Amino acid sequence: MVRSIPASLWWAGLVLVMPLDASAAQDTLRLRFAPPDETSIVIAFQTHTRASQSGSPAAELADLGHVTGVPLGMVDGAHVVHLRYDSVRVRSRQPHAQWRERRPAVGDSGWSQIRLDDRMRVVAVSGWQRAGLTDPIALLTGVRDLELPDRPLRAGDRWHARPSVRVPHVPGTAMTGGKLVADALVTLDSIVARPYDTLGFVTVQGAIHRTTVVDPVGERRVSWSYSGDLAGSLVWSTGWNVFVSGTNRSRVSASKHATRAADRGAETLAWETTTRYRVQP
Repeated sequence: MVRSIPASLWWAGLVLVMPLDASAAQDTLRLRFAPPDETSIVIAFQTHTRASQSGSPAAELADLGHVTGVPLGMVDGAHVVHLRYDSVRVRSRQPHAQWRERRPAVGDSGWSQIRLDDRMRVVAVSGWQRAGLTDPIALLTGVRDLELPDRPLRAGDRWHARPSVRVPHVPGTAMTGGKLVADALVTLDSIVARPYDTLGFVTVQGAIHRTTVVDPVGERRVSWSYSGDLAGSLVWSTGWNVFVSGTNRSRVSASKHATRAADRGAETLAWETTTRYRVQP
């Protein structure tokens, strides 16, 4: 069975909701990850990255498709969710070149199984996770590693979190993947109560920790220093007890440092990644 949200509520990839009645109000909202068992959550997604190296024209990478999550029940106090790719298309292009597209053959291997507690903290992950640029776990949790607060919230309340972003692997650049952690302030901007569920509109603003990654190359050691920021706009639904729509953006820059004077240079990386997603009605 697939739960549905009226198609009239979707606009530009986000849920646009006007109060049905001026008297409809709810003072608090408790965000708890608790999707109904055996209910398919079909998520449409699109991610786009622009990456440049040492000020050169940007290379681009994008993917779009669908992921389905099926909650299977509880194990040791954590929700078990089976995630699978229904479809994915990956597009890339070098500066001044045409787009190239491929369709990864996900087949039976295009799935993962994750365990999360009710505050969306990931306990365990098994199986194959990614077919393209988009992180399917981040689609389920709104932002990767976005921990939900342990208290009911009123509109305007804030909490601190430590979400993470992925370093993409973009052909033609020195970007080879990895994870960066941010300090973020998360705000419940507003609450809209409706007859069939309640929506919470959430924003995320954070700064990515300055991180140094050492890459040994032969006898020399090259390190990259990363920094940046992230932002997100998410919509929570008590009908699903998950984020049902969102747009996330991260901007990161990196500079290279080498241990030998002959290797020193002004090589830099910069990229911006935007992901949009929504649970399909």
